Amino acid sequence: MARLQGRRPILKWAGLVLASLIVVAWVVSLFWTVGCGRRGSYADGRHWIVCPTSGLFLTGGCLSCYQARNTKEVAGIQGYWSVRRRPPGQQAWAPEVKRDPFFLYAQVPLCIPLLLVVIPTACLWWRDRRRIPLGHCPKCGYNLTGNVSGVCPECGEAISDMSGTPRSS
Repeated sequence: MARLQGRRPILKWAGLVLASLIVVAWVVSLFWTVGCGRRGSYADGRHWIVCPTSGLFLTGGCLSCYQARNTKEVAGIQGYWSVRRRPPGQQAWAPEVKRDPFFLYAQVPLCIPLLLVVIPTACLWWRDRRRIPLGHCPKCGYNLTGNVSGVCPECGEAISDMSGTPRSS
């Protein structure tokens, strides 16, 4: 538990930044298709065709990945980046995997990783919403350093010592 205490602020802020990036990626993917991949070649029966053989794309609120099957690596294979205006269409809300003789295609809606990040991050923020440091009043948070009366001068709450038992006057 003590190891998590020191990491909690880092985890909270990292989760918040990651969730924000996922939301920005989702909004961008509704209007644009952004991706990267590799080019290769495959035979269509009569001749070799140079085409994208693998890639990772952000489009329609989803992260999509595809891999071409039965492709041959040829000299001059190069990576590429693609940014283009996305045509209007439906947004996917469920994961999908497609297989055919030429391609393997997988798609994950960005709402799934967003929930996987937001739920633990929200729990961390909720747990730290009102953490009273030692030596402060548990009701109002007033600093009780040097107080020997057994009562909080700010709100009148009975003060307990470090062992957790209320003091008697």
